[in-house]
Amino acid sequence: MGHIFISYSKQDKDYATKIFNALKKRGFDAWMDVNLHPGEQWHEVIENRINECDVFILIVSESSKNSRWVNKEFLHAQDKNKPIFPLMLRGSRWMLLQDLNCVDVAGGYLPGEDFFQEIKRIVEKNNPIAQASSLRSEEKPKPPRVEQRRVTNPTYAVIGGVALVVLLCAGFGINYLMYLSATNLGIGSTWTSEEDGAVMMYVPAGEF
Repeated sequence: MGHIFISYSKQDKDYATKIFNALKKRGFDAWMDVNLHPGEQWHEVIENRINECDVFILIVSESSKNSRWVNKEFLHAQDKNKPIFPLMLRGSRWMLLQDLNCVDVAGGYLPGEDFFQEIKRIVEKNNPIAQASSLRSEEKPKPPRVEQRRVTNPTYAVIGGVALVVLLCAGFGINYLMYLSATNLGIGSTWTSEEDGAVMMYVPAGEF
């Protein structure tokens, strides 16, 4: 994640280290002046680190208020329009902090998770790659859509058609037999049609 600058006085070093470790645990690239290497120009390194930071954390106490270095760091971060997160550890609010929302950490407690989530939001906003990675991790894969199609077996269709024809033929045959039985027709018998009055003679199948 992005770079977080921690500004503090020497008297508050233990709490600054606590914040530093909490940020590291959550994946942030935190920085405090203990990371300075021998031979480096302190003011140049600190100035560059503030210029490059995404968030500026200020540990507020009476000792930091009276620290010339802390005041310089704060004013430089303010001049560079860096997001400033004051943590009220001891003492009263400074006049320079009147317009800023200070988080109460009196007693040396860590701020709530909403504090770290807000820092994360700002860092990801300044870092498009981290933002894209966060969005991908939040996306849940959708299960593939399975289309159900009704498949008709042609064998069943043929069998059904044949069965229907057999039933129809059987029905006509039964009706015809019932008709012959009802009329009791024999060879040479006649029958008059009800539709047109035509006289018909019964002739059985075969040669005549």
